Amino acid sequence: MRKPIRRVVTGHDAAGRSVFITDAAAPHVYNRAPGSAVVTELWETRAMPADNSGNDEVTDHPFRLAPPRNGSVFRIVEYPPDKERLPALASEASGQRGNSILRAPDTRPEPGSSARAALASEASGQRGNSIVRAHSASKDARERADDTRPEPGSSARAALERQRASVDDGSGHAFDRESPRHLGFHKTSSVDYAIVLSGEIYAMMDEGEVLLRAGDVLVQRGTHHAWSNRTDEPARLAFVLIDAEPV
Repeated sequence: MRKPIRRVVTGHDAAGRSVFITDAAAPHVYNRAPGSAVVTELWETRAMPADNSGNDEVTDHPFRLAPPRNGSVFRIVEYPPDKERLPALASEASGQRGNSILRAPDTRPEPGSSARAALASEASGQRGNSIVRAHSASKDARERADDTRPEPGSSARAALERQRASVDDGSGHAFDRESPRHLGFHKTSSVDYAIVLSGEIYAMMDEGEVLLRAGDVLVQRGTHHAWSNRTDEPARLAFVLIDAEPV
């Protein structure tokens, strides 16, 4: 059985004095399937600068890989040996997810779809009326549709949001399961500070790899990467992920 991670969190009481608000095992641990990496969520922030007011639990939500927009995530990940993890990743790639969290369908309307629907509805409802009234209604609806044109730079932001939406439910859509080098390749728009706590693990890039041992650190800057544990023992790493612009 994996040893729970003790988490101590500080805060303030009603008089503004510093206090310990919790000292217990971290309550939110995620494991998609047997053999998969085990993720323990420790804390997150959701704004920049961060908000230290209040004492509410901030990790009580479904697993998401990337940090919140303008926020950060602090977590510990335990990577099983590749001989256990790679079959689990292969199972996910083939659609046999086991205990993974299924992705809910995306029901959000496409940009501009509301205006287009209004235009179609008005055009249909006005067919029996005068040409002038139909023309006026159509013109107004077209003007509303024109207002939905993206602002400069919005395409990159939309791509970032789509990426985040795909991984928020733990479905693994940020992962490159087709990589011939390792099934764990993935990418997030973040700066990641990684610290090896125990064991050893290879950090893999598109070009090259490096072996990290306990005490080593890695700064991961929005790159396509994977973690490969080629030993017979788990490797435990601490991560701080900070939201960043897409690269």
